[in-house]
Amino acid sequence: MCPEGLVCGFGRQSCAWRHSSFHFIRMLPVFVASLFLLTGFSHAESPASYSGSETCRSCHLKAYTDWKASHHHAAMQEATSATVLGRFDGAKFTEGGIESTFFQRDGKYWVRTDGPDGKLADFQIRYTFGVYPLQQYLIELSPGRYQALGIAWDSRPAEKGGQRWYHLYPGQKLQAGDPLHWTGIDQNWNYQCAWCHSTNLQKNYDRTRQTFQTTWSEINVGCEACHGPASGHLAWAAGRETDREKNQARGFAFRLDERTGVSWPMSPQGQAARSAPRQTTKEIEVCATCHSRRQQFSSDPQSLGRLLDAFRPATLESGLYHVDGQQRDEVFNHGSFVQSKMHAAGVTCSDCHNPHSGKLHKDGNGVCAQCHAPEKFDSSAHHHHPVGSPGAKCASCHMPTTTYMGVDARHDHSMRIPRPDRTINIGTPNACNKCHTDKSPSWARDAINTWYPSPKPGFQDFAETFDVADRQAPGAQAALAKVAGDLNSSRIAQASALARLARFPSPEALEIAARSLAIEDAAVRTAAMSIIAGADAGTRRALLAPLLRDSSRLVRGDAARALAGEAEAGLSEADRSAFAKALAEYVDGQLFNAERPESHANLGNLYVDQGRLEDARAAFRTAIELDPRFAGASIAWADLERTAGNESVAEDILRKSLAENPSSGAVAHALALSMIRQKRTSEAMTYLGQAAGLAPDEARFSYVLAVAQHDTGMTAEAMATLKNAIARHPYDRDLLMAMISYELEAGSNASALERAELLYQLEPNSPQIAQLLTSLRSRNRP
Repeated sequence: MCPEGLVCGFGRQSCAWRHSSFHFIRMLPVFVASLFLLTGFSHAESPASYSGSETCRSCHLKAYTDWKASHHHAAMQEATSATVLGRFDGAKFTEGGIESTFFQRDGKYWVRTDGPDGKLADFQIRYTFGVYPLQQYLIELSPGRYQALGIAWDSRPAEKGGQRWYHLYPGQKLQAGDPLHWTGIDQNWNYQCAWCHSTNLQKNYDRTRQTFQTTWSEINVGCEACHGPASGHLAWAAGRETDREKNQARGFAFRLDERTGVSWPMSPQGQAARSAPRQTTKEIEVCATCHSRRQQFSSDPQSLGRLLDAFRPATLESGLYHVDGQQRDEVFNHGSFVQSKMHAAGVTCSDCHNPHSGKLHKDGNGVCAQCHAPEKFDSSAHHHHPVGSPGAKCASCHMPTTTYMGVDARHDHSMRIPRPDRTINIGTPNACNKCHTDKSPSWARDAINTWYPSPKPGFQDFAETFDVADRQAPGAQAALAKVAGDLNSSRIAQASALARLARFPSPEALEIAARSLAIEDAAVRTAAMSIIAGADAGTRRALLAPLLRDSSRLVRGDAARALAGEAEAGLSEADRSAFAKALAEYVDGQLFNAERPESHANLGNLYVDQGRLEDARAAFRTAIELDPRFAGASIAWADLERTAGNESVAEDILRKSLAENPSSGAVAHALALSMIRQKRTSEAMTYLGQAAGLAPDEARFSYVLAVAQHDTGMTAEAMATLKNAIARHPYDRDLLMAMISYELEAGSNASALERAELLYQLEPNSPQIAQLLTSLRSRNRP
């Protein structure tokens, strides 16, 4: 589950707004994806148009037949007796005190449930969404705006617990007005789900009217969803043979050819190796447009095969992945796969999957036996389980499942060696105990050590580093620097290390980020910019101006955003032109999601940096109108008014936001600071305490509360607040420094020295902490 339990229209877990160095994002996860491409990159001479999957049938009958029976073909369909799987025979389902009834009327499918006003009403089911292991249903709430019902049909067989209605948010008692209620902003099909369930999906959101006129060329995931528009290919096929030979892309805008002419000969050791190194990741990137946790910022068909020209993929960040890279939230396959040894060896999606049927090339262990000799690996001597048992399946140990959406068990594509020792040391899950639930991790570790006295550590070697980093424990900076600079690590591991290193700003971190800008992977360059964005204007200009011409749209846009404001003023004439183009791309990317509050908040922050305060106010106002519960926009707007000297206006904005978000610690904290600036400390204390209580995971809130308590004479309360906060955040620098100061005041020199020793471990290069430690050591000498 993500921290706020968001689920997109297809029931996907979707992360709540968060603030990175540049922007707020809701990273969109998605499910039914592109078909795998079989064909490389080469631009078509003129823009092509979509022709429909039926035009492929005559020449590609086998592929077409496979596709017709696939989940992609059934990704979205009109609700008819042939497509609806759920019981609409008067069946009733109750959740959160709301009884919903599913029925038919005049040949149409309907549900009676609570609507946007909280009252029961009848709503027609317009489309089905997915087929197995669940099916969801779309309702047109207003013209062009479709919402995904939060009650789904479990389409598994009855003997597996299926053939029933169930709720995707059991126990949450969602009510109208909540973003997660089926009528809410976070259940909108047009934004959350549509791209990956149809072909050539264009949202067509009208910002003025706040309406959608969404279109598609095919309602489901057709051939052109992955191969791109096919009119040029049809012309190529109809042309003269001599002309066809000249067109390497065969009339498409791109051609994926990673597997053309490639074989996997088996070595004497029983491991196959690719006959030629994979030179590109085009096929994988096409699949990743849907099979990844990412944020979309373009629907240009020309971006197919170039992931970062239209999407911002998630790194292995906390909350989405466990620190060892195993899937945690609903992240799909791409982020898991690209950290794997298989990816490093040159494997692509279609090495294992039939790209048209979506099925494995071979059943069970057979798909693995294509590259791993079964006589060596599909044997009890290797897996130490009875032949034919669940434990003898390769995937049971190397691709364990996690269940999402209540019924959907999905394999982890990081393809790793089980590590129960890490379960003991850092709390990550392991495949052994997912099956042997009655046993301990120590039992599993001992069993593996018995079978393999010198067990291999596995390909993913960043777990301990990300663990200390996420806890901000001693040694985090040095460990992150090592992973970030290790060219033998997967690129997603490097990018994830850089993203974490941004929490520990230092000259060393900046130097690593500067070197990382030369790495060929655009995601690594993007992550490096999260560090450079915090540098002074001159450093940003020197390092980021060249990236305004980067081959990746995401890199260009992020470089422009990091330069916007003070740094842009010093750009050369040539760089200013490149900056204007790149910033326009960034703005267009935000407006692509103009129906979302976070996009307008991002633009508001951009305008603040550029001194365009009225534009910023308008952007923040729009964000709040779209979603009054999007607290980030209110906090940013209030901060704008604070810097403009309008403190009373800032307070009013925050009070309105708190009324909409009574459980938001961030809003309560911002309101308290506004009161303190207005010399209303006694009022502020209430909200400081409220903020710390609502958001105990935010160390800063407890720190500010403790300082305020101390400064108002509540010394005992301040130390109690710090003590409780340090128990939750033992390595927080501010908490430790405050506690040292207050303990020295109280004469607790020994305790203060102990904390200073820890602080020095955390910041060994800080001269101020070194000086403090020297002073405390001298005080504590006998």
